This record gives sequence, C-alpha cells and structure tokens, in this order.
Amino acid sequence: MNPKRIQILLHNPQGFTGLVGEKLSAAGHQLSICCPLHGESLPELDSYDAAAVFGGKMSVNDCDTVLPALHEEIRWIRRSVEAGKPYLGICLGGQLLARAFGGTVTRHHKHYVEIGYYNLYPTLEGFEDIFANAPEKFFQWHNEGFTIPEHAVKLAASDLYPNQAFRLGERAYGFQFHPEATPEQIQYWHQRDPEELAGPGAQTVRAQIRDIDTYTPAISAWLDDFLAHWLQDPKDHS
Repeated sequence: MNPKRIQILLHNPQGFTGLVGEKLSAAGHQLSICCPLHGESLPELDSYDAAAVFGGKMSVNDCDTVLPALHEEIRWIRRSVEAGKPYLGICLGGQLLARAFGGTVTRHHKHYVEIGYYNLYPTLEGFEDIFANAPEKFFQWHNEGFTIPEHAVKLAASDLYPNQAFRLGERAYGFQFHPEATPEQIQYWHQRDPEELAGPGAQTVRAQIRDIDTYTPAISAWLDDFLAHWLQDPKDHS
C-alpha cells in the first residue's frame, strides 16, 4: 500500500487518536492533526488523501446552539466524502457523517447509554464488508446515536442502539463504537468523567477493566484488517 496523507480532526487539543493513530503511523502514513473547534483552519481538499474524525464530549446538535463551528466541519466532511476520499468517523465523527448526509442524532428514548464493552451484531452486508473477523464486543462511550442516512448501508447494531456502523459509497465509514480506545484512554475517561458511569446501561468500572484484557487483542487485530481495507487503492477493491 502506498503511504497516504491522513487528515485527523480532533475536538479537543488534548484528544487521542489511540490505536488508529498508532497503526496508521506504524504503516508509514503521514498524519496531520487539526482541531477546528479551537480555531484551527480546516484543510483544503488537495492537502490530504483520507480523513479520520474522532469523538468529543459535545453533541452534533450543539452546532445549532453553542458550537456553530460544527456546521463548517459538517460541510467539510460532506465535501471530503463527495470527493471520493476515504473517511472514518468514530463516535462523534460517525454522528457528524450521518448528519452531513441527512441523518439525525438523538438520545436513546429511555436515555440509556453505552459505556463499556457491548455485543455488536453485523448485518449481512456488514459481515461481508468489514466484520467477518470481528470480535464479539467493542468498547463504547456515548449517550446519543445516529440514524442511517439515505443510500447508506447499515453494517451493525447493538442491543440498545440499532445503528452502530454504516458505509456511504465504498470508502466512507461511520462507527458509533470506539475501536481506537487503548487501555490507557479508557482508564483516563473513567477518571475524567466518573459521573457518566452512573447513566442507565453503563457497565461498572470493574467489568470494563476485566473486558479490556479479554477484547483488546482481538479488537487490535480487527483494526489492522479494517484500516488496510479502508485505505486500499480503488483499483485493488474486489
């Protein structure tokens, strides 16, 4: 695979790229990091080959109230995807992709959250595309979910949130779950946001720490395969 210029968008200057950043760097790709909500300019289309947009504590719906700068990020995501560039949106990044193409983002109707390791159920299309060798569970940390945009392909669901992954076209993916989360990230989130662990549906810290050792190796191996698939040259797609 030829090295790619990967544009990373974070929503906090101290944000993490986690396993995704580690693996992309190790594969020889060039990563550029931008935090547009803190005044940095969004890059021009010709300056990158693929984009990865990570999570954040804000809501997509804040673009209508306290964070209007998110509107420009949503427009940038749409332009990037329409230009045919590979796109990976994780948690908030997946919700932004959904919103950019007409989807909605809302709380669970009973206000359930997913914080911990939860079963993921691939659709037939998801199994054939990216989840054939996926682990049973992935790490989650969110209190909102997205609807699938028109013309997108639903790839996975969970018990509490019916939409966990989708694909737009051949190269744009939106994930609700956190495949990038390292053990250090997870423990940092526990310390930073302990109040969120009281939400209905959240798993105990003890259960999460136990599952870190169980699922991290399998998630890491799956992520290797996914990133290679995501960035392969179009002529190599079967």
